[in-house]
Amino acid sequence: MKRALKIPLIVLGSLIALLALVAVLVVTFNWNRAKPWLTDKVSDATGRSFAINGDLALTWQHPPHASGWRRLVPWPHLRAYDVALGNPDWATTGPDMARVKQVDFTLNPLDLLRHRISVQSLVLTEPHLVLEQGKGGRANWHFQKKEEKSKWDFGIDDLGLEQGVVRYVDPEKHADITTDIDTLDDGSVKWQAKGTFNREKVGGEGTAGAILSLQTPDVRYPVKAQVKVGETDIRIDGTLTNPSHMSALDVNLKILGASMGDLFALSGVLLPETPKFSTEGRLAGSLKPGSIQLRYENFKGKVGSSDLGGTLEYAQGQPRNRLSGK
Repeated sequence: MKRALKIPLIVLGSLIALLALVAVLVVTFNWNRAKPWLTDKVSDATGRSFAINGDLALTWQHPPHASGWRRLVPWPHLRAYDVALGNPDWATTGPDMARVKQVDFTLNPLDLLRHRISVQSLVLTEPHLVLEQGKGGRANWHFQKKEEKSKWDFGIDDLGLEQGVVRYVDPEKHADITTDIDTLDDGSVKWQAKGTFNREKVGGEGTAGAILSLQTPDVRYPVKAQVKVGETDIRIDGTLTNPSHMSALDVNLKILGASMGDLFALSGVLLPETPKFSTEGRLAGSLKPGSIQLRYENFKGKVGSSDLGGTLEYAQGQPRNRLSGK
């Protein structure tokens, strides 16, 4: 064999052997040894305690929807057991804000070349999340902000929740509500809730759109719910626009109750005691915290044996909330 041909073949063979060795090391590496490094990175990013109490494992899979040469690049699939994220010190709901029995996610390695962490699929099995509202506007879902903007982008393409539980606690509103949540095959969400709000029993169920669609600005997010607060039954079917900022609400609203006076627990507006009542109409407006503006349009209903109808407008403000109608 000529020397000019022999040298490139030796280099190529060495490169293949090196890649094979790296692949073997990656596959056989005990990824539990990486847990302290991951723990430190997440704790530093969130300002909270973080732990992977169970095993951490890595496997490789070929992307199902890739084409051409990209299909030849295997994607890492990471699985972690018993993952916990801590609460802030002031929280009263226990040491953990979140705890997940099993976390599975698949990463697109090619996007790392573009400084983007792209999670193609994230599945949380038996996630338990506690959302607590504290005094002075504090909330345990508010994390410390980094002064320097990260050079990396982050995105999730698909999210699944299996046997999820979300608990919401707000001592000032006497709220303690636990919701069981699961994702359906189309990515939408079904839920069931129970608990207390303003010292009244709460229970309900419903469906909502895909969680990841909430990342889209001005998305019209579908919601459907039936909720009972005390003796008041509420049914909603419609959309929320940009739910993360509660910029707009447009739903059909039906209310049935023992007395309009019971609505104080929900609206903060003092209404007279009445016989049994029912109303149905279109509810539209904005749900921005501190400046809620709602319009209950062309509703029809009954109070006792009397018919009623019209339009009501509700405005949140100081020194008190305002309700007007025509």
